[in-house]
Amino acid sequence: MTKNNIEVSIYCVTYNHEKYIKKTIESFLDQKTNFDFEILIGEDCSLDDTGKIVDEYVNKYPNKIKKISSDKNVGGKKNFLRLHDHANGKYVALCEGDDYWIDPYKLQKQYDYMENNIDCSFCSHSGYIISNNIRKNMKLYKKNRKVAFEDVVYNKVLLPTASLFYRKSYMDNPPDFYFNSDVLDYPMKLILISKGYGYYLNEKMSVYRRHVKGSWTMRVNSSKENILNHYNKLINTLKAYNEYTNFKYEDIINEVILMRKIDVMSLEKDFKVLKKDRKYIELIKKMPIKIKLKYMFKINFPKFFDFLRRVKNKYF
Repeated sequence: MTKNNIEVSIYCVTYNHEKYIKKTIESFLDQKTNFDFEILIGEDCSLDDTGKIVDEYVNKYPNKIKKISSDKNVGGKKNFLRLHDHANGKYVALCEGDDYWIDPYKLQKQYDYMENNIDCSFCSHSGYIISNNIRKNMKLYKKNRKVAFEDVVYNKVLLPTASLFYRKSYMDNPPDFYFNSDVLDYPMKLILISKGYGYYLNEKMSVYRRHVKGSWTMRVNSSKENILNHYNKLINTLKAYNEYTNFKYEDIINEVILMRKIDVMSLEKDFKVLKKDRKYIELIKKMPIKIKLKYMFKINFPKFFDFLRRVKNKYF
């Protein structure tokens, strides 16, 4: 295998995943393709035996697997970005070190679709979620179809990183807001869908682990301050994306920005106070009716809404 004939680069970001990384790597090696692919593992100085396990696989498959690391921990974002700098493939397939693939033809199916549809910028698929050791179906589209822009920007449909397959060149020189975001998959999907269309394959081909200790989601939800910071960064990302796309989707983006502003206010103030807050009421008035009802429900039944949120976080 040479750099010139690699068609797909697998990006695997991992940190403290010793319980899962073997299964993840084996799922890569199980892929059956009529093209060459490389496995790039970003090992971020784990405190457990993740690095040792990765080294064992690199030694066993030196022409297939490459470990990308450094002398010190660089964080999830830089760990991901340096994989892109080392990639040789025409396409990129993502899978973090605690997730894994379950269909040996996953890469081939996504590759074939992308090769035959040059206007498609990324391809995703269905799969399972494991939460609290319970495996469940993902609630996604019910058939093969194009991914709607609204579904991406509203984040309505879960398109987990373990399902994403995209054209590498589209992310070679991303705009500044991509680097300034605290999460990379959301702005990535926004950028990709602005360059073509997304496609969804209704086949279960990966497993996404939720609520893994030390994960990004767990860290963000660990404090009110972290959640507020996340929402404010999302607002800045959306504003920058609006300019990046020459205001093509301005109406939709402004709706999402309003939603995030309302989320910020909801966290900063008690619902009883918000009921009398003029700025909050004006924001609510601007929302589409479906979204407006959701937030009015949050105001009038805060305890019940909070109960539903806690149930969702615990079991889903």
